[in-house]
Amino acid sequence: MLTTKRTTTTKERLEDVKGVMTTASTAHSFLQGILTVLIINLTLLWVTQYLICLGKLFKL
Repeated sequence: MLTTKRTTTTKERLEDVKGVMTTASTAHSFLQGILTVLIINLTLLWVTQYLICLGKLFKL
């Protein structure tokens, strides 16, 4: 019966962890950018709606 031992060194494991951390960091940065744009756009929409309502009030 042949058995193969899989030995991984600490260096190999650290490389795997670095790869996972880089991917997670990239995804986090991407989502943070999208969230920032979404918050700014929704805030500008709210301000625009407020100003339009204020303008209609002054026309009365």
